[in-house]
Amino acid sequence: MPGSTDVLFLDSTPPLWAARALAWVLLALFGVAALALILVQVPETVAAPFVLVSEHGADPVRTLHDGIVTGVSVADAQTVEPGTVLYTISSEAVGDRTAERTALGNSLSGGQMHLANERSKYDNQRQADEQEVGRLQQRLTAIASQVLLKERQVQNAREIAARQQRSYEEGLTSWIEASKPRMDTDRLSVDLEAARAESVETQAALSRQRFEMASRKAAFDELNRSVREELDRTRVRKGMLDAESSRQESVLTIRAPCSGTILKLVVRNPGTVVHGSEVLAEITCRDNRLQAELMVPQRGLAILRAGQPVKLQYDAFPYQRFGVRYATLRWISPASSTAETGGSFRALADLDDQILHIGGQPRAVLPGMGGQASIVVGRRSLASYALEPLRQMREVMSSGRSAGGI
Repeated sequence: MPGSTDVLFLDSTPPLWAARALAWVLLALFGVAALALILVQVPETVAAPFVLVSEHGADPVRTLHDGIVTGVSVADAQTVEPGTVLYTISSEAVGDRTAERTALGNSLSGGQMHLANERSKYDNQRQADEQEVGRLQQRLTAIASQVLLKERQVQNAREIAARQQRSYEEGLTSWIEASKPRMDTDRLSVDLEAARAESVETQAALSRQRFEMASRKAAFDELNRSVREELDRTRVRKGMLDAESSRQESVLTIRAPCSGTILKLVVRNPGTVVHGSEVLAEITCRDNRLQAELMVPQRGLAILRAGQPVKLQYDAFPYQRFGVRYATLRWISPASSTAETGGSFRALADLDDQILHIGGQPRAVLPGMGGQASIVVGRRSLASYALEPLRQMREVMSSGRSAGGI
């Protein structure tokens, strides 16, 4: 009002109800924060880089013989199918094996012809021996009939000679007439003995013929056995060489053993001289399951256990866009790795998914993919994290072992 000495100002003291409300809000926020520090649990993790590897490792592709590489048909990280030609190698040893295979084929045909000729020779000889046995048996039968006849003739001649002798003694015949039957008897007896001797000789010839037949059969059986064994050995060896479809003339073809991915080419250029059993490349088969290989730092080793969940953040599939993938810790190395990796410990984790669905399309994870892994070792409250600096300060300021009276 005009003429008044009181000047109107805004009241700088807030109303009592506003101060009381603000105090309750601050107390509520403090209480909520205190409860959050105690009740809210957050995962405690150990971070480690990872890379995907095959459970059975990479399969080395080797050359079987010394030679010179004439062709390289693959490149690093290339996907191949079974039987895909990887390398061609010119090798003198392969040429020798080809020549050996040809020689074995000739040996097989020659051995079979030799066995057929020996069998034909044996069959012809056997037929001749059987005919000779038949002839001797017929001869033996005829001699037996002759012996029987001569035995009867001798018996009759002896009876006639005896009667003539009685007639001579009675004076009815002369001495000459009496001696003639005796001479016939002696002659027939000689013929009988000759027939018996011929029978014995024929029987011996028959036995000898049968023995020779048995001997020839045993010799042929032994020859047949030895030739067949040699043919079987030759056939097995030639079968092995025939099965080596990768060896043609003097060229050795190295093919992919399975469907997979070329991890590393050791030999890259034609003209390289290679030696037997030398590794040419490394391939991982597609059928092999993949696992995550982690390099765990030493500071997290004490709290790691098998069976703990693992979060995987693939570099190939950024987790900000495609999400986090999961695995399960399976094994932790009992010894540290080389000093090149800072003494980290190797660990393996089983993947939950071998195929990822990216943009609605299935995408298989491949060996060599990597990223960052977080091993969930437990859960901690926010209060423990808030008090962590105080705990560290206490450990730093606390004295160690007693100074021994100093």
